[in-house]
Amino acid sequence: RLTVKSLFGRFSEIEVYNELIRKEAKFNNYIIEDTLPYPVSRKLEKYQADTLFKYLKVIYGEDDRHNLYEASISYDIISDADKVGCLIRKDQIKLNTDGTYQLLSNLTFGEHFGLCDNENFINEPVVAFCSGFAVSEKLFVTAGHCMVNSDLPNTLLVFGYRMKSRNDAILTIDPENIYELENIIGREYNESTNDYAVIQIKEKFPVSRIATVRHNDKVADNEQVHVIGYPSGLPLKVTLDANVFNNDLDNYFVINSDTYQGNSGSPVFNSKTHIVEGILVRGEEDFRYIKLPNCFGSVRCPRDIGNCRGEDVSRSSQFIRHINRY
Repeated sequence: RLTVKSLFGRFSEIEVYNELIRKEAKFNNYIIEDTLPYPVSRKLEKYQADTLFKYLKVIYGEDDRHNLYEASISYDIISDADKVGCLIRKDQIKLNTDGTYQLLSNLTFGEHFGLCDNENFINEPVVAFCSGFAVSEKLFVTAGHCMVNSDLPNTLLVFGYRMKSRNDAILTIDPENIYELENIIGREYNESTNDYAVIQIKEKFPVSRIATVRHNDKVADNEQVHVIGYPSGLPLKVTLDANVFNNDLDNYFVINSDTYQGNSGSPVFNSKTHIVEGILVRGEEDFRYIKLPNCFGSVRCPRDIGNCRGEDVSRSSQFIRHINRY
């Protein structure tokens, strides 16, 4: 097993953390946390058996992440958001005596990731690990790296986890907003190209929850898009004012959305038509360590991406055949 000490000959402390981020999915399912200082050690603790490190995201230009209660959010965007759920481990959900379910969060966003005080949303809870969206009465779609068959019994799909106001998160969820997972009917995962999972649920989605997905052709060059999901496990966020930057690749396209690790599986909506163009799956790393004042801050890139890599979106053409079969 890899240990932190075994990497110190080649990397500084923060580079060790970043190296574990890059290598975890392939080589290091059981990290031994032995020497990293706070706040890095706190970050590693959450992910000791997690394989999502390399699917990290970033802010381009101004931070365009928004909560649904904000006045600037239109009815059409709220309607899109109603179609987006998140994946939560069952051990982070408990049944209340009145039949509702309670989402469990022990640390705030800022505490969980050791963030600097000027980061947005630092006092909000962290619960989810990936995003997903309904595409038919019995199917939802997420990123392929988010789910494998062995995860199904221990994971629930949850809707309605969002902020009601600046200081009030909705953590009590009605049973009709929680879905058990049945089986994966289609999945591909390649770290640089195909990345999707189409999953069948045990109960049916209401029609109002089902997103419309592109069935043919592809999104236009420079098209404006928006992403809805659960960045870093936060309550639902809408990321506005993103654009398609590289549309030349067959299986995915690149956008400049302000998205983070928990956005993996988020639908990328066409902001004109509100159809889903694809799934957010890869991008820049989320946070970088700031030596003084000893905290982490969001990675920042220019709006036109500049030297940053951009955020990769699996085209709907990767998974649409599985939806058409049901």
